[in-house]
Amino acid sequence: MSIQDTIADEWALRRLVYLYARGMDRNEPDVLRDIFTEDAIIESAVAVQTGIDEILGVPAMLAKMFASTMHTVHNQTVEIGEEGAHGETYGVAYQLKKPRDGKQERLDWGIRYQDKFVRAGSQWRFARRRLIVEWTQTVPVEMLATGRR
Repeated sequence: MSIQDTIADEWALRRLVYLYARGMDRNEPDVLRDIFTEDAIIESAVAVQTGIDEILGVPAMLAKMFASTMHTVHNQTVEIGEEGAHGETYGVAYQLKKPRDGKQERLDWGIRYQDKFVRAGSQWRFARRRLIVEWTQTVPVEMLATGRR
């Protein structure tokens, strides 16, 4: 594999993570359909979504739980092989709670995803995402009048 092929694959895998964040945060299940395999799995310490149909329901679930979410992507390492790829991505999930008693709070998670990727034709897809929450914090926030969907 040439260095150009390696760089192209690494970028494609990173782009998957960006699209995942967007699909979850903007409640865009069609984005998720394009980046997961039909039999993909997302697992965490509290839940497992098995198959694309369950995964497509996650953005709506987040929308019911929170006023909004913002997944940020930090460093990513991947190992690419003949049969697929695996890697780990760090980030922070900012989750704006629904207002209570006139107060607004945000629940932040320091997260890592351990991923398994497969190539479907010329496109990479997630086969498995394992969410690990390293830390949490709840902070008060002040809402601005701009920037909302």
